[in-house]
Amino acid sequence: SCKSVKNFFSKKHELNIEANCLIFRNRVVLPTSLKMYALQLLHANHRGIQKMKQLSRQFVYWEGIGVDIEVFANSCKICQLKGIDRTPQIYGNWPLASTTFERVHIDFFQKYNRTFLILVDAHSRWVEIIRMNKTTAEEVAQELDTIFATFGFPGSMVSDNGPPFSSQKFSSFCKARNIEHIFSPPYHPASNGLAERAVQTTKAVLDKLINEKDSLSSLQIDNNIRTFLHHHHQTPTTGDRIIPNERVFNFIPRSELINLREKKTVFCTNYENENTRKFKKNDKVIYTYKMNGKKFTHEAVIIKPMSELIFLIQIQGNIRKAHVNQLKRIPQVPFTLKIRPDNSTPIHPNNTSPTLSTNSSDEEDNTKDSSADVEANNKESSTEESLSSADEETEPKQKDKPIRRSKRSKSSRHSSLNLKVLGKKK
Repeated sequence: SCKSVKNFFSKKHELNIEANCLIFRNRVVLPTSLKMYALQLLHANHRGIQKMKQLSRQFVYWEGIGVDIEVFANSCKICQLKGIDRTPQIYGNWPLASTTFERVHIDFFQKYNRTFLILVDAHSRWVEIIRMNKTTAEEVAQELDTIFATFGFPGSMVSDNGPPFSSQKFSSFCKARNIEHIFSPPYHPASNGLAERAVQTTKAVLDKLINEKDSLSSLQIDNNIRTFLHHHHQTPTTGDRIIPNERVFNFIPRSELINLREKKTVFCTNYENENTRKFKKNDKVIYTYKMNGKKFTHEAVIIKPMSELIFLIQIQGNIRKAHVNQLKRIPQVPFTLKIRPDNSTPIHPNNTSPTLSTNSSDEEDNTKDSSADVEANNKESSTEESLSSADEETEPKQKDKPIRRSKRSKSSRHSSLNLKVLGKKK
């Protein structure tokens, strides 16, 4: 409508298009057909209005999303019937934890006629729930060690004065791991407020997930616990809108809401992509592989590329994956030699004499060369005659003196003879 277009026009500098999706800041703008699906995802685990709004500010957007969230949450019958009483309570004041698992709170709670151990991290609000068969100190220590194997030992641990926690064995367990064990005041559960609040939230969500709690099997109970933890760890629990998963692991795991805004990423490598062989569908290639120390090669056809380096190929009726280093392209067009014009003398492999050029320019050059040779021969003959006549005139005067002939080298004599012979031939 004109009104909705006008509202988007006022946000035109904050809109962008990525992967054919309209993005408002960092949130995907959803069409009307997906609004109900997004509201159901936001209300998973029967989150409250504030949690739904916090989550929506990270993933999705449309005009009037805040009002739609309030109406959707208030229209949930299960939330209205089994909602938590929001009467303000005064909890114990604990110092703020600055790192993950700096301080944890533990407690027991009863649900589905079973006993559960709950652990809450004071910094990230990460929750762990374990179904307990026994509540002895040994069983509690064993389950806590399973959690600590993933997250490490906490600096301090807060619990009430229940029998398992006040036993000597549990005290030795904490000392062996250098964990400071802190007890809350007796008969005042609110002092362990973080664990008590987590217990309330867990019970409320589990009630909303299943109505017929008496007919639940152990498998269904475990599934409910996993569902609660999955959505809880994806929901911001503090004012900075950071989810527990991100605080603990320093990254946001994939979830249903993240899939809505997931971008198409480009496969990047640590080398120049220009040097990578490129193949497309139906390309004919040579597939090479080694097995039992022997090398095999077969012709194959590219079915489709699975990534920049992995291709699905068909070889001898079978389909398999192949790395780009195992593939070589088969030329589709046969090679033909292109003959380029060349002014140099051609090579005749059959030893046949080349045909002489009959161009007029070549004839003119030949006539000029021949006339120049004739003039040179005439000059040479005239100089020889003048030299011979001069020798005859001086010969009578030198009769009294001994004749001394200069010793000329054989090479010079041969060269002069060769010049004369060449002159006569010309």
